[in-house]
Amino acid sequence: MSRKKYSLVYALSGVHGTISLAIALSLPTTMVSGESFFFRQEMIFVAAFDILISIVVPAIVFPKLLEKKK
Repeated sequence: MSRKKYSLVYALSGVHGTISLAIALSLPTTMVSGESFFFRQEMIFVAAFDILISIVVPAIVFPKLLEKKK
């Protein structure tokens, strides 16, 4: 396997989005003034979507990219 393929496999197989989801979930629902936290739900959605994409894309790409075992 070429060096570029190794680099692509390494990039796609990493853990993506878990820290951003943890940060988004740690945001308070309301601020000290009593107002709701702006865009909290949107940030959670974007982080969850990032995790979903980082699971689905490698599942599609890896079988085409990696050599089959003999």
